[in-house]
Amino acid sequence: MSLLNRLTIHEASELIRSGDITPVELVNDCLDRIKEIDDKVLAWREVDEDRAIESAKLLSKEAREGKIRSPLHGIPIGVKDIFDVADLPTRAGTEIWEDIAPSEKDSNIVARLRELGAIIIGKTHTTKFAFYDPAPTRNPYNTCHTPGGSSSGSAASISSDMALLTIGSQTNASVCRPAAYSGVVGFKPTTNSIKMEGVRPLAPTFDSLGFFGQHVRDVAEGYQPFSKRSQKEFDDLLSGLHHSHVGVVSDPLYSKASSDVQELQKEAVLKLRANNFEIKEVTPPRPFENLIEIHQTVMAYEASQNYSELVKKHHIDGKFAKLVKDGEQISEKTYKNALSDINVSKNEMWDLFNSFDVLLAPPTDTSAPEGIGWTGNPSFTTPWVIFGGPLLVIPGEVDHKGLPLATMLASAPGTDLDLIKNGLSIERIMDFSPRPTFKLNHDRSN
Repeated sequence: MSLLNRLTIHEASELIRSGDITPVELVNDCLDRIKEIDDKVLAWREVDEDRAIESAKLLSKEAREGKIRSPLHGIPIGVKDIFDVADLPTRAGTEIWEDIAPSEKDSNIVARLRELGAIIIGKTHTTKFAFYDPAPTRNPYNTCHTPGGSSSGSAASISSDMALLTIGSQTNASVCRPAAYSGVVGFKPTTNSIKMEGVRPLAPTFDSLGFFGQHVRDVAEGYQPFSKRSQKEFDDLLSGLHHSHVGVVSDPLYSKASSDVQELQKEAVLKLRANNFEIKEVTPPRPFENLIEIHQTVMAYEASQNYSELVKKHHIDGKFAKLVKDGEQISEKTYKNALSDINVSKNEMWDLFNSFDVLLAPPTDTSAPEGIGWTGNPSFTTPWVIFGGPLLVIPGEVDHKGLPLATMLASAPGTDLDLIKNGLSIERIMDFSPRPTFKLNHDRSN
């Protein structure tokens, strides 16, 4: 294996364009990596090797003829198993769909990526119905720790160099938390800015597409086709180093963070100040813990609307079944009141968002917890999902256990490209370089 699977998307794209490598070589390196390591990580639900190689051959031929579709031409991508991929089943992490028929067509998101030359190499593991019942996936830094969820396989496969880009989804913390736990970059665009057709829903008010990559530029390349900007406009916007006005969020919720998490946030602030970023500590207009119940109300109600009959019919149990049953007890009036509270909360945050280029906060309270029986605490991300703006998780250090820690950037809804632009500068300053150890401790289920 020639380690092409460790290239950034930009590096791989330039090498494909110049003819120094082919999509076939790149895909084969990723497939070899999956065969080498995925029996330890369990990131992949299904690998579509034959079709991936077939696509790579076609795209290699196009590249030789000078027909490069986009920077994603020939780039191997993994897809969370709640997105429809033509001729592959969408099981959504549940045994009741184990034998479900393959999807007839791609989800709109997969179709767009494929149109631009991305190669779908398979589907990554998700927690059951993208909620809290865990997937079998393990953390590449220590395989008896969770990689987070619900986009467990999408994060772990990037951390393990099995793909150059993966897509996931977020309804609560399903992109930000696994990105933080797995030491990769995670990006959640503005909620409801990208259609989610052909995707298994959880709570449509919050459901959002997400991207995972080794670097901010990687997730930016994944997002570009959905940004409503041309590739040239996109590249111009992201060029150069930016020194931003950063608001460091102080809230009682964050006092519950581990000492390692708190220390990383302090270190990030020191690094930014040393690089001429303007920093100011800010307090949100409403305590973040007050928002968690609002989110839970809406998520439970909408999940019950989507899945109540299915849970009853198939006698589904576990955390997802409890969510649905809780939602059945919520009245329409309570649900609508919660939606109103969300709008009030968004309006309350506008002054704060408008006063800074980005806001900085921890995405998780700890590094990845031990055990794979749960996916960790989502609450540090929940308030930001309420606000609906883009979120960007950037790894920063490893803790005393050798597990990744990260920081999170947030900005106002609709400012996705500005967030990515600032994230590129902040990533250079954070300068995260550790690689997964695949430490194989004695397995524990909880």
